[in-house]
Amino acid sequence: MRSSLRKPLLATVASLLVAVLIAEFLVRASVGAPLAERLPILRILPHPTRGFRMVPNEDHYTYLHRVRVNSRGLRGPEVGPKRPDTVRILALGDSLTYGQGVADDETLPAYLEAFLNESSLHRGKAGRRFEVINAGHRSYDTRQEVALLQEFAREFEPDHVILFWFRDDLSPRDIEGNFRRISALPTPVAFDTGTRVEGWEALRWRLRELARRSALVMFVHDSLNRTPSRPLMDEIRTNQLARLDNELDLVQELGERIGFQSWFVPIPHRMSVREPELAMPLQDGALERARAKGLETCDLLPGLVQLYRETGRLPVLVYDGHYNADGNRIMAEVMAQALTAK
Repeated sequence: MRSSLRKPLLATVASLLVAVLIAEFLVRASVGAPLAERLPILRILPHPTRGFRMVPNEDHYTYLHRVRVNSRGLRGPEVGPKRPDTVRILALGDSLTYGQGVADDETLPAYLEAFLNESSLHRGKAGRRFEVINAGHRSYDTRQEVALLQEFAREFEPDHVILFWFRDDLSPRDIEGNFRRISALPTPVAFDTGTRVEGWEALRWRLRELARRSALVMFVHDSLNRTPSRPLMDEIRTNQLARLDNELDLVQELGERIGFQSWFVPIPHRMSVREPELAMPLQDGALERARAKGLETCDLLPGLVQLYRETGRLPVLVYDGHYNADGNRIMAEVMAQALTAK
């Protein structure tokens, strides 16, 4: 009996394996291969006004790209005293500003600095130097970003502060709760796991990484975990826009005291790049509030739309959603043009 069942069972298993392999190939061909991750990953420490922060002077990887963290716990080179010939720009934001999945020189702030300095040379102002500080941090909301600004504004003496805002920033983080929770742990802990990636936790991370290597697994995961449609999310979060008023007031007041120009620059949702004709009440509402308070603004969407129409592909990382190097480059070019026009 067992012998008679073995062959059909083996044939069924073999057929399933072939079907899975074909599905894996098709997903890789149509969507792309998942990006590999490697250790060490981002580790964090507790922070009283931001909940958590990157460990200073400790490099980590975002996928296969090494991230340099300076002594202030920010991505990028050290920030020294401001030179008289320097126009300093502080870029606030979340993981889109930090540069999830791209190299240090492929982030939005890094490209912005390069474009501004290139433009300065073309305009015959060789003695003028632009410096853009990347103050983006993964999973920060606007309140955390403003807390970071309050912490470093006087020390950094920026001429411009750009709040690169994303719609998810309206979802409030439990700053106080995160601070208490992380303070109670043997820190630093990995941002992705909330634990130290050692022993059993390291093995779990590696097993999870093996599963992430499959395009089919990631495609199914993303399909099962899709967020509600953009119109629905906008309707839900429009009621949260009032919370943004307080943060914008703090930025504007601090700018008036210290002497920097405040910018509010929304980073478009990737789906608005594909369908720019759709209404975006959430982003429009945030822009209206910023303009009413006297903040400078910049629309990054047209540049991304043009890039998408030229290439036929969204400039985002597959199975991730963050903008890739091309997307960051285009947004930085548009932002540089807006800054040099002032």
